[in-house]
Amino acid sequence: MVEINSSSPSIKTIMPNLSKYLFSAVLPLLLLAAVSSGCGLADTRPRANPGDYKPEVLRADPGQAQWLEKQSMLYNSTELARVVSGSSIPWQLSPVNQGHSELFRHANVWLHVNPTTLVTQGRQSAFALLSRPVVWQALSKNNIRGLYVAPAFSSGAVWSGSYYMMDDYDDPVSYQFSEAAGTDKEYFALLDAANANQAILGLHLIPSATGIGPDFFLAARNMRHYPGLYCLVEVPENMWELLPEAKSEWDVQEITPEAAAQLGAAGLFAPTFTQEAQLGLPGGWAATGKVRGLDGQMRRFAYRYYESPRRAALNWGDPSAAGRRIVSGSIVRGVGELGAALVSVSFEPLYGLMPHAEPVAADAALEPGLGAASDVGQEVRRYGGWSWNRGDLSLPWLKAFLTRKQDFADDVLLTTGSGHALITGNAALLRIILDRTAAEGIELARMVHSLPGEDGLLYHNGFYEAREAYAELLDYPGVSNLLHKKSLFASGAALAAIALGLKPEENISSSQKSKIQQGHEALAFFLAAQPGLLVIPAHDIMGALPPGWIPDEVYSQEGEPGQPQSGGVSLLGERRRIQISERGVVALPTLYPGLDIQSETQNSFLNRLGQLAAMRDRTGVAGGRYLGRIKTSGRGAVILVTELPDNRGILLAATNFNRSRSSESVQLKEIPQAGSLKGAKLLDPFSGKMLGRAEDAIGFDLPGWGVKAVVIQPGGSNPLKMPGLQRPDNEEEK
Repeated sequence: MVEINSSSPSIKTIMPNLSKYLFSAVLPLLLLAAVSSGCGLADTRPRANPGDYKPEVLRADPGQAQWLEKQSMLYNSTELARVVSGSSIPWQLSPVNQGHSELFRHANVWLHVNPTTLVTQGRQSAFALLSRPVVWQALSKNNIRGLYVAPAFSSGAVWSGSYYMMDDYDDPVSYQFSEAAGTDKEYFALLDAANANQAILGLHLIPSATGIGPDFFLAARNMRHYPGLYCLVEVPENMWELLPEAKSEWDVQEITPEAAAQLGAAGLFAPTFTQEAQLGLPGGWAATGKVRGLDGQMRRFAYRYYESPRRAALNWGDPSAAGRRIVSGSIVRGVGELGAALVSVSFEPLYGLMPHAEPVAADAALEPGLGAASDVGQEVRRYGGWSWNRGDLSLPWLKAFLTRKQDFADDVLLTTGSGHALITGNAALLRIILDRTAAEGIELARMVHSLPGEDGLLYHNGFYEAREAYAELLDYPGVSNLLHKKSLFASGAALAAIALGLKPEENISSSQKSKIQQGHEALAFFLAAQPGLLVIPAHDIMGALPPGWIPDEVYSQEGEPGQPQSGGVSLLGERRRIQISERGVVALPTLYPGLDIQSETQNSFLNRLGQLAAMRDRTGVAGGRYLGRIKTSGRGAVILVTELPDNRGILLAATNFNRSRSSESVQLKEIPQAGSLKGAKLLDPFSGKMLGRAEDAIGFDLPGWGVKAVVIQPGGSNPLKMPGLQRPDNEEEK
């Protein structure tokens, strides 16, 4: 399914039999069934709110219930399961062998495109845009061989009639792609383009909380096994006074903590849950309006939600296994039918989703999320894919999840620590995070390092120093309107602009633009020069600035009070002619031109990323073993030590996050677990050229926002791989 070409046997064997089944006989039948069932190619998006019923109707319309079932994920998961059930497909690959390092050979640098914030001409879909040869020419030329497109599936906003209900569209209600993402036909054209360019694709699976859509409607109508999908509890009519008023059936509202406590005391559910009581996560109880069931009975339900009442948490432990079947169907759809090599999933809605009797250990407190992670990780491996746990994980949680058959997990901590160092010029927080990561025994090769992108920096990851650092941000001009719920919503380019003290009302000069790119490159270098996957969000590859730089007359969008306004980017030069797309996505101001222009421009940000990607390929640092950091004297200096795989030596990667020069000296005896290195060859990892021989110490003279990397190769080391691009020297700040 993710075959690149006939000369790439390792990719060809990722899914040997699943490809055979799906594309020879089963897939045509499955797609034919999809047209009638509402899964896949058929456009079955609703044209009216399914909750608009007249009061005199005595019972729900059975015909509509049948129609809704055809659209539901639970129904279609059964159809998808037939592709695998009773076949030899699940027995071709081991679900326990840890094969995360194999992915590095195919794609260790990824571009992340969010279809819902992509600005295109007309109503062109993300898949159609990304299939264009000019996009792949730019990516291939710069060694970016992974394309992650998410979120791509239909949102609950389609059913609510409000496309601003969820700002991140992480509330899927269907296995169908969203209009912004594109059609199945367009997706397979994109897959063909990726394979032709020796690249692979990634998608986001259905997370463990869905939007309010067909499955939820049927659960609240009390249809067969659908109620087991969610943590759904019928509230007796004599207790409806404790529930919030609702204007309609699907006017879902949060139940106040006081009312939830009374309902819990009455025995409807536990008074408190570990999710909020111990873990402090944004979960709770919400209520439906008055819903008429298929039996004519009027009911109101309470249910568990995560972050928003419009995200209903799945009930992973229900005897019907309905919730598990929805996610399993998503795996078959994503890895099997769509051929995605890397699939991400969020388990956060399941953390601590159990009654809270007393505090328990971290591993136990995360259940049933840990169990779900194991189930999903194993199934993804069976079909030949790799799994990526997306979420804001503290260090103890990271350690727990990485033992549960998930191949990769989000590196929120180092992204935040390095971004904060770029703004402040002080790497103290970053050093603390690095030291604690090493102390916990976290394997950096299992981490997904991402530039900030749309998500920005998250300071709510559970330790005091991060909360204290968050307070520092208020001293920087223009930052307060970018802060929301302990997060700073800004791309890497915007962080550099903030560090320079630039304000939205200022015009950015060419010299200031060069300085911003220099800081942005330093941030990218730090994340690239360590083990693990590297992800470049579209907002970063285009150098997006915050919405504050958009003129008021162009952009006005209502949202949650205090929440920063969001915006989108285009990937090609045509973006300059578009301020607002036909889908209502407002183009953010960007510092860098389109990929087509950057690809042909020497020293563009994309070109610099290409040099970093070539360095990662040559050294194999993605699959290396992080040994620790060297003590540094400079306020913003950090030097990482990584043992390279295949006996290629040791990589020293130095980054100066401060805008003042820093001179550092690395004593050979300080390098952890290295043994005798005196006389070893010193190589430039960007060019492969020899720089000399190691003496007692190696000097690093770092200009402001400067970087430097050296490979130490003792006798007997294997040579670095493949020719590469020139070293990205940072010019000294003038």
